[in-house]
This record gives sequence, structure tokens and C-alpha cells, in this order.
Amino acid sequence: GDTSSDETDAQYYYAWVFYQTAATEKEKEKVRDHVRRMTDHIMDNGWVLMDVDGKPTVWGRWDPEYFNGKGKYAKGLNGLEILTYLRVAHAVTGDAKYLDAYNGLLERGYAEEVVHQKHVSPTPMIFHSDDRLAFYVYYGIMQTETEPFMRGVYRRSLERSWEIERIERIPWFNFIYGGLTGNDCELPEAVAHLREWPLDLVKHPYDFTH
Repeated sequence: GDTSSDETDAQYYYAWVFYQTAATEKEKEKVRDHVRRMTDHIMDNGWVLMDVDGKPTVWGRWDPEYFNGKGKYAKGLNGLEILTYLRVAHAVTGDAKYLDAYNGLLERGYAEEVVHQKHVSPTPMIFHSDDRLAFYVYYGIMQTETEPFMRGVYRRSLERSWEIERIERIPWFNFIYGGLTGNDCELPEAVAHLREWPLDLVKHPYDFTH
């Protein structure tokens, strides 16, 4: 139950969206401070979220030791995450140290598994919560990376993930894909999903004792 990449992915996503679309100059300064503090914490602690006990949290890890051990299956997604954090931090703050750190991680192979970040087998590895995390960070990386080759890497990763996700017809995935690519994002299916979603907020009971 400790802080993980789930929280940080959402923080960078919301910070970037808010900074781009609605923040006043005073609020942008708050966003810069917020993003800087998060990113510096991760960098200063060796690419981990450090808990109050001085140890890394279970799932807040982007360090080589984790990728070479139990986190080897997460290298695609977590690599995409930390690369996005650094690009967004650079875009928001303008501090070159984040871009330098980003390039350093690329040299260490952090993008090698990004195209295949979405697991399709074995079955226990197909985890839909990870799909949400990936689309959080696709949004930031696709809007901040300008180098053609790396944009191509992230675009191929997004296209592959979208082709797997599109059957679920979840509007948020559809809209992020369409917004980032300009391609058809199956808008009618997304609108149908929104229209059919129940609004009563009633927890309907069910009973399988029969």
C-alpha cells in the first residue's frame, strides 16, 4: 500500500495537462516547484521513491538494480515512465539537468523495451492497471520529445498499445490516442460508451447463492 509509480504517473500527467491548458502564471510556478521536487527526489535517491524508513518503496522503482532483478518484466513500462518524468520536468522547468539525465538513461538502454511495454502474454502478466499508467505517460512523452528517432520509438509503442486497447472502447484511451496522433480514435464508440455509462451511482446488489 505504499507510494508507487501509480501515483507519480498521475502526478506528472495532471501537472503537465494543467500547466498546458489552465494554469495562470502564479499557478505555473507552483507546478514547476511540484515537478522539480518530485523529480529531484527520484534522481537524488538513485531512481527510486525513498520511503520514510530509508528504503525504496515496493513499486516506486526505476533503478538498474530493479530492472535486472524482479522488475525485469517492468522495464518497458517503468522505462517509459521515468523517461517521461524527465522530459516533462525539462519542459516545465527549463532546467537542462533533466534533459541531460534523460539522455543518460537513453544511453543506458532505458528505451530498449518501450515499444513492447504492453504485455500480451503470459496471462498473469496482462494487467489492465498498467495500461492506464502507460497512457498517462504516453501523453507527456509524445508532447515533449522532439528528436525524430525517439519520437518514432514512442509512437510505435503507442500504436501497438492502442491496437490492443481499442477493443475495450474506453473513451479516455481513445481520446488520448486521437489527441496525440490526429488519427481516427473511434469517436462514435467512445461516445456510445459515455452515453451508456450509468449515472445513478447506486450500488446494485447481486446474489449468486442459487
